[in-house]
Amino acid sequence: MKKITTIGLLTITILSGCMGKGDVETTTEKINRFNVKEAEVFDLAKDEIAIPLSATGFVDSSSQTLVMPEVPGRITGVKIQVGDQVKRGQSLITLGDSLSTDSNNVQRNGAIQGVELNDQSKFLNHQGLINSLNSADLQVAQAENAYYNSLISRDNAEEGYEQQLDISEIQLENAEDAYDQTKKYYKSLRDSEAATEAEIKQAKNAMEQAESALEMAEEGINQLEITFESQLDQIDFGIENAYLGYLAALNGRTSGITANDSQRVGIEQQGVQASTNLELLSLSKKKQNITAPIDGYISDVSANLGNLANPGQVLVTIESGEEKIVKMKVTTEEAAMLRMVKEIKVSRDEETFSAKLKNINPTVDKTSQKVEVELTLEDDETLLPGEMVKVEFIPQFKKKIFVPLNSIFLEDGKKLVKLVVNGQVKLQEVTTGKVLGDFIEVKKGLKGTEKIIKNSANFLEEGDKVINTNDGK
Repeated sequence: MKKITTIGLLTITILSGCMGKGDVETTTEKINRFNVKEAEVFDLAKDEIAIPLSATGFVDSSSQTLVMPEVPGRITGVKIQVGDQVKRGQSLITLGDSLSTDSNNVQRNGAIQGVELNDQSKFLNHQGLINSLNSADLQVAQAENAYYNSLISRDNAEEGYEQQLDISEIQLENAEDAYDQTKKYYKSLRDSEAATEAEIKQAKNAMEQAESALEMAEEGINQLEITFESQLDQIDFGIENAYLGYLAALNGRTSGITANDSQRVGIEQQGVQASTNLELLSLSKKKQNITAPIDGYISDVSANLGNLANPGQVLVTIESGEEKIVKMKVTTEEAAMLRMVKEIKVSRDEETFSAKLKNINPTVDKTSQKVEVELTLEDDETLLPGEMVKVEFIPQFKKKIFVPLNSIFLEDGKKLVKLVVNGQVKLQEVTTGKVLGDFIEVKKGLKGTEKIIKNSANFLEEGDKVINTNDGK
């Protein structure tokens, strides 16, 4: 493993006699030197992360394997006899025709029906969503058309008003011209000595008629404006209602989708429960068929047709040669890591042996919440069955970031690390995962190329200067 860079709190002793007249430090240089601190630094890009894991195991001989049922039941079939050669996974004994197995079969059939019904519910839910969306889309389209039609009606009303207004204004201009002409003509006759009374009276009547026509033209424009404003108010009210209807249609569509999603989630949750129940019952049914766990030959059969068999009862003994194995119990997480290790070491006192992963039992022990793991020993001449050994392995972590556990600290409810960036401390918030040994996984906040203060318990604060005391060594 590469060395971890060590930086520490510099103790600066300034002795006046150590400097010549030409080596006098400035105040700034003294302050800068005094403010530099040191701390142990972990380089994520260079420092190797080795997280050794260990467990206690026991040596066993694979030359003899005892076959026992995992579920109770009546023996309905014995397919082997002493001396038969068997292969791993070969059926040896079948169980059934008991209250336990019959109950399991009934429950399993019910679970199958439950899964089928859930599938139908999913289909109906999907069809309901499609129908609901089609109906909602139709309502949205109708509401949208109503809204746009109301806008078009307003445009048409404005256009009609403009046309009528143009005609009315022309009529008003004509009325004004007629009134001006009859008025001038009347004044000219009235001022003329040659005009007769009848002519003057006739001219006056013509003027008054023209004036009345002018007033009617003006009143017509006023009425046109009043009518148009009233019409616009009605149209705008219709536009507002149409827009509200459009929004309501959109909200209805969204509400329909939300309700369907909620129903779908419930159906999916029921489906998960039904599938899980079916898997457990299917596993139990599968266990009614007792199979050979290893290759070998049958050395003993203690199973008789019609007898009841219970978990822990030895029914068959299989011999399989001289291979030695190590059995141990680990957590499911450690079991998953075992699949990725390159090397497994088994040790007893001062002796160390190499081993390879043979099998991981998929069943979790209810009490210890661990699974049993079997290792094959490669050089096991001195190990004896029954001996206790120590198993060590170093998992390989790809695309995962681990930092020293002591580098994480809490502040204001946040998990932080102290980075070293350009010689200064910078705080960085992180999200952590599992703890392995002296290291902890960082899921978010780091890229894997940073340098961090290894121990957050020191007194470094954000902005403090740090120096690498190993530089140049």
